[in-house]
Amino acid sequence: MDIPTIYLDQNILGYIYEGSFPLDSIQNVQWVYSNTHFSEFKGSNLEVDFLNILTKLDASYLSLDLDKQFKPLGTAKINRKRSPSQNFNEYVETLSSSNLNIRVFDELIASLNGGRILLSAESVAENTFSFIDDLKTRGLITEVQVTMFRKQKEEYSRFLKCLFREQKDIVKIRKKMGIPSSGLTNISGDSVFQQIWNVVESHNDVDIDSFFGFSGVGVEELPLCSGIVRCCAILDIIGFHSERKCRKADKIANVMSDSQHIANGAFCTAIISNDRALVERAKAIYEYKGISTKLFHYSN
Repeated sequence: MDIPTIYLDQNILGYIYEGSFPLDSIQNVQWVYSNTHFSEFKGSNLEVDFLNILTKLDASYLSLDLDKQFKPLGTAKINRKRSPSQNFNEYVETLSSSNLNIRVFDELIASLNGGRILLSAESVAENTFSFIDDLKTRGLITEVQVTMFRKQKEEYSRFLKCLFREQKDIVKIRKKMGIPSSGLTNISGDSVFQQIWNVVESHNDVDIDSFFGFSGVGVEELPLCSGIVRCCAILDIIGFHSERKCRKADKIANVMSDSQHIANGAFCTAIISNDRALVERAKAIYEYKGISTKLFHYSN
């Protein structure tokens, strides 16, 4: 009989650290973590403590399978070939060697969610294309490519100026889709996505799968994990268990971590989390996509 794989939300690691999570009452399971945990506790005061907890749990590492272009294939591996510290060090080294700012789109995402933008369009564009000089210095791109990237930066800056000038009002966006200003968090029970679709269908010219981000015109077939992350972004806009933090650029990293945890959990037997919004979103997504992962909400 296969041992159940239980994906731990980051907040559960916090409760384990505090000693309030009933670990002893849960036996014969395989605890699972991923790079998403590393992104949440990297650089924090509890970095070493969390790595020690994962080591004591003999936790398994979930990694998404990627193709040669580093695009997700829609499958994942779960193993204990290396220690949490070894996996963490590799994660840190990869980020350092790539020299890329992984938070470059946070302002744009916050704006699309109806948030107030604190940086100028020029600053956001400059941050987004900050890799140009580094790649040029390292001889990894030609002068022709440098010119092309700089042109793209100018076009992106103009696009952002228009977007920021309009400063999307989330209430107006929802109204155009037939959604109340408070969102759709009141929807519950079975077939949640179908219930949402019944509200918005007459206001959209796409099918249900495209609306929730799992497919789209001109978009190649998406692996499940990518579709789930896109879907969570849609749920922020329509207000299904969304939080105000999705409209704040400095909180987007946390918002993205939640969606990535849901995507990673799709490859496990179950997820356990203290975050009610994450649990409700995951339940709705898994039901719609026919994913068997169970959801457990831990209330301390």
